[in-house]
Amino acid sequence: MRAIALLAVALALAAGCGGPKDPLAGVKADYPGADEYITWQKYLLVRWPADEESGDQRAVLLRWEEKAWSEVARSDDGFVRARELMTWIPELDESGVAAFGLHH
Repeated sequence: MRAIALLAVALALAAGCGGPKDPLAGVKADYPGADEYITWQKYLLVRWPADEESGDQRAVLLRWEEKAWSEVARSDDGFVRARELMTWIPELDESGVAAFGLHH
């Protein structure tokens, strides 16, 4: 629910400020080709499809700071386990695990 609320606020701000209609348009331009852009609280997880040959799945974790997204961490394992993200998101709880589709 918090991810939906954050997205609703971002949409309202973008509409009110005459900004882009897609609040993640800038992120999508900076990180093209990803198939997932998932928000939770002040975080955004960007994941690309897994590489067919190596099985690697690139991912980038961003945090909303001072009116902009800043890169926090990168992974070649896709940030699919909760313990991987707990290093970067100390407040990660069950709602974050569910929002990001993480495994324990």
